[in-house]
Amino acid sequence: MGILGVHAPLAQALLCAAENEEVEFTTAQGPRTVTVLSIERTRDLTTISTPTPPSVLQPALVNLQTALVTSNTLAHDQPTISSSASLSLAPISMPGLLTMPTDGVLPYERWRPRPVPDPHHAEPVRLVPEILDIVSVEGPILSRRVFQLYARAASIQRLRREVASGLSLALDQAIREGRLIVEADRVINGEQQWVLRTPEQASVLLRKGGDRSLDDIPLTEIAAAMTYISAREGFTSQDELFRSCLSLFGLKRLTENVRQTLETVWRRSLGSSNLDIE
Repeated sequence: MGILGVHAPLAQALLCAAENEEVEFTTAQGPRTVTVLSIERTRDLTTISTPTPPSVLQPALVNLQTALVTSNTLAHDQPTISSSASLSLAPISMPGLLTMPTDGVLPYERWRPRPVPDPHHAEPVRLVPEILDIVSVEGPILSRRVFQLYARAASIQRLRREVASGLSLALDQAIREGRLIVEADRVINGEQQWVLRTPEQASVLLRKGGDRSLDDIPLTEIAAAMTYISAREGFTSQDELFRSCLSLFGLKRLTENVRQTLETVWRRSLGSSNLDIE
C-alpha cells in the first residue's frame, strides 16, 4: 500500500478502475497487471494544493490496496511520466446542463487580452481576478488554454514550469473559494488537462471552434458536437461523422492523433448509445 503521483503509469491506469477489477499498465520493467481490492477517498479535491503544476487540479489521494498478478513487486516502481503517452481518458458523461441550441451552435467568444500581473513576480492572489476573467468569458475551458492565454497577455513567449506553478497556485485559491469548478479531461503530452468553469456556467456548451485547436476543446464539447450532428444531419460512416465534427469546429485535417481523440470520444461517450456505426 502506498501513495502514487497522479502521473504515475499505475495511477493513470486506475483512473477508470473499479473494485475487484484487473488493470494493465506499463513500467520501465515491462507490462504489469494488478487487481484493485479497495478504493478509499481520503481527502476532498478542493483541499489539495501542491506547488507542481497544475497543482490545483491534482485528484484526491486514495489508498490503493493492490495485488500484483506478475512476479515483480510494486515497491520498485517509481512514479514517472510516460513519454509515449499522448492521450488518456476517463469515461465521458453528458451532463444535464448541456446547451444545445436548435438553430445551430453558439459562436465562440474569445477573451480579449489586456495587461495582467507578471506571474514571475506577482503573488498568486493577484493572478486570480485575471484567471477568473478568462474563464468567465471562454469557459468551459481547458486549463492549458487558460495558461496559454494568460502567458500571451503577459508577453511570455514560452510557458515554463515556474510560470505554470504560479498560475496553478492562483487556480488553487479560486477553487478553494468556490469561484471555479474543475473536472478532469484528458492527458496531452504527459500533462493532465482539466475543464474549468464558473459556478454560473453550464458544464457543457456547444460552440464553434474559434481559434481553438482540437486539443483546446473539452472532450464533452466534442461529444456534444457528435450528438448534435447525429440528430440534425445524420451520417453514414464514422469517417463522415468525424469530418463533420471537425467542420463544425472550423477544422479540416483528420490526422492520426485527431482520429484517435475522436474515436475515443465516440467510443466512451456515444458508442453504446444510438450512434451505431458499422
